[in-house]
Amino acid sequence: DVLSMMRAISVSDYKTLWERPLKGVPLRLPALDTEHQLLLVALDETPALQALDTQTGEIKWSYPLDSKPTTAPIWAEGRVFVGTQGGYVYSLMPETGKIDWRFQIQGDSITKDMALAENQLLITGEKNLYAFDTRALELQWKFRAVMPLTAPVATQKHVFVGCENKLIYTLDRLNGNSRGFTLTKGEILASPVIV
Repeated sequence: DVLSMMRAISVSDYKTLWERPLKGVPLRLPALDTEHQLLLVALDETPALQALDTQTGEIKWSYPLDSKPTTAPIWAEGRVFVGTQGGYVYSLMPETGKIDWRFQIQGDSITKDMALAENQLLITGEKNLYAFDTRALELQWKFRAVMPLTAPVATQKHVFVGCENKLIYTLDRLNGNSRGFTLTKGEILASPVIV
């Protein structure tokens, strides 16, 4: 059952290089793994993470997910990460599609794209922001807000996250402690941008 089509187009002459029918719909931005020449695609209808060869469109591997992906895949640190509605974060080896590890955030679902900073995966739940250590494979800290949060943005020292309560929180990236907030004039529904 083909539900969508992935197409690669040449930037020089706009001609189709390849087309690949997919058994799902990619509602999140795919990630590009330049080291292994893979396009990493999270599919909604039949929840899965797939790797397509960037040159041919051939499906190199497909890994089934527990529920719909709610984050765009992230390729970094030699792995690909994706989060799901069921509250799971997956770490897969991009060259093989084999699972490296899987972690579930108990009692919460992952609602926004994740951020990665120096072996720390920042994960947005319903009203919580979690920091997960990708080396020790453990939760480092959790920040709770009173209303839904945006996807986080991280620097070396800080994490910035918006909230529907009109606040942009500044957190210490290493321990999650609040370093302050900025009051805005309206609900914040999209991620902050660092300029």
